[in-house]
Amino acid sequence: MSHVTLTLACNNRCVFCAQRGRDGDAPLEGAEPRDATVDDAGRIAFAGGEPTLVPDLLDRVRAARADGAARVLVQTNGRRLAYKAFAQSLADAGVTDIEISLQGATPAVHDYHTQIDGSYAQTVKGALNARAVGLSLTLSSVVTRSNFRHLPALAQLVAKIGANAWHIGAAAPVGAAGLERDRVVPRLAMIAPLVAEAAVIADRAGVATFATGVPLCLVGGAPLWQLTPGSGDYGPACDSCAARGSCGGVTPGSDARSVSDMRTLSAAPRAGARPASWFAGIGLTAT
Repeated sequence: MSHVTLTLACNNRCVFCAQRGRDGDAPLEGAEPRDATVDDAGRIAFAGGEPTLVPDLLDRVRAARADGAARVLVQTNGRRLAYKAFAQSLADAGVTDIEISLQGATPAVHDYHTQIDGSYAQTVKGALNARAVGLSLTLSSVVTRSNFRHLPALAQLVAKIGANAWHIGAAAPVGAAGLERDRVVPRLAMIAPLVAEAAVIADRAGVATFATGVPLCLVGGAPLWQLTPGSGDYGPACDSCAARGSCGGVTPGSDARSVSDMRTLSAAPRAGARPASWFAGIGLTAT
């Protein structure tokens, strides 16, 4: 998938941010809208940082559509979409898909992760506005030591908002999470039962659930799709595992204990309901 990182600047200060420590004040190189290349399937994604802070985002979207993009995604924290006129402007410019990060089912949990008071209310309103203007909506949640117990409640909120899909990703030990690994990054065996429970809730509500960094062997056959099979780290138990070809393993750099928790499956687990066509994330696609 073709994706363009427009800026590292962001109006959140997430405790798990992979970009923390990089220069986020200025837009990145490649300022011309037509520098972005649409992939062979007619898709392009704009990401950040927070791409909705970039003044020429709408121009870039229009240029991508003019260059043949059938689907244009914006990956965002959703806060600017709390203003419905802005959400409508994205749709009018040609955005078709939106991925919004949602880290908790309550203001306390979400705002703790973003470090911005009031961000929960804006993000939830932004997600509702995205659906109201006709955008395909994926909600994305990073699982940390502080929110994994709330995943079942978050699954209920994801379904209530009306998301088309939900992406669950285990916090990776990079950027801000790498600097405070013991506070942020969970052991996978600790979070896996709650990930599985949440996936069942979402599946029953008709929301397709995708995971990265949470291996299939730890979620007990929960209805999860793996977005990036073959991309992670694997342990000795994986060599003869029936799910090896469809499992993404653990995030590179994960705690060695998480790798040691992996086990061999004799049969590949089933996945949950999957949209006929779905498109989201930086380099993450499913069709």
